[in-house]
Amino acid sequence: MIMQGKRSNYDTDVFQPIIGRIASLAGRKYGEDPKADVAGVEFEMRKNIFNTTTIRRNMRRLSLGVNASYIHSRLEFTAENTTPRNTGLEGASPWLVGGDVSYNWSSGEKAFNVSLVAGWFSDRVHTLGTRGYKDTVEEGVMTISVVSSKNSATRWLTTTILRRRR
Repeated sequence: MIMQGKRSNYDTDVFQPIIGRIASLAGRKYGEDPKADVAGVEFEMRKNIFNTTTIRRNMRRLSLGVNASYIHSRLEFTAENTTPRNTGLEGASPWLVGGDVSYNWSSGEKAFNVSLVAGWFSDRVHTLGTRGYKDTVEEGVMTISVVSSKNSATRWLTTTILRRRR
């Protein structure tokens, strides 16, 4: 990004052909809408509680991870028969928080991983209201998942995901 003199990862030569194609299909031009602003900050941390490796290439690791993001979005919304107003972008949650506890074990060609993963997003605009109707707001949701995978000498990978939404 910096080496190409761009302000955003999305302005680099990796993403621009994809974004340009999507924008042309939508009849829009990327980055030229003065009516919408988005800015954010993200924090991520991972800490190994223990991490052991033996001479026989046996490994055991327990780790914790945390991720939090704040995203500010503002849209100057104007539509026919609707009072102009500022609102958030559809589908953009101001807060995203996630965390996990993961255990990894390996011995030679065999490996086993299991993680308890939790994620939450705050209330967000689902649909912009027009003609006197208010915006439809989707309530924030917390998701808890158990993810496990196993790999053996035959290179077979099995993954299990269990989810619960609260």
